[in-house]
Amino acid sequence: MSNANHVNQLKKGAAHWNKWRKRHPRIAPDFNGADCRVCQLQKAQLSQSDLHNNDLMMADFSQADLRRADLSKASLRKTDFSGSYLTSANLIETDARSADFSRANLESADFAHADLSSAKLIEANLSRANLISANLTKAILIKANLQGADLRGAHFEGAVFTGANLKDAQLDKDCRQYVQQGGGSL
Repeated sequence: MSNANHVNQLKKGAAHWNKWRKRHPRIAPDFNGADCRVCQLQKAQLSQSDLHNNDLMMADFSQADLRRADLSKASLRKTDFSGSYLTSANLIETDARSADFSRANLESADFAHADLSSAKLIEANLSRANLISANLTKAILIKANLQGADLRGAHFEGAVFTGANLKDAQLDKDCRQYVQQGGGSL
């Protein structure tokens, strides 16, 4: 169950939240299961927050700090994470269909079994990310950095890899051919 005070502070917007967070730097924010649909949280300081199992559909987390945050099993459909910091974030089994992760830093993020179909990952840093069994159907990965990422068992039908860097990425044999045909470099 989420901490009601944390949720109330967050719903007042990013500027209020960031001031509150500066006054309480040792608190690990707990939003577990909270409904934060359509929240405007641009540039919010949410590192190490517990947001798992939340409904964050169509929220705006652009340029937010979500390093090491737990977003597992969250609904992130059509959510804006452009330019955000999600390094080492837990995104296992998230529903991130049509989410925007353009220019986001997702280094070492865990997207195992996540649904990223039709997601925008343009120029995203996914180096060393775990994308095992992720659904990347129709995802846009133009100029994405997937160096060292684990993509075994991922689904790529209709995905665009133009200019993507997949050096040292772990891919199934049939996926290698698809990535190369889609414009990615291995």
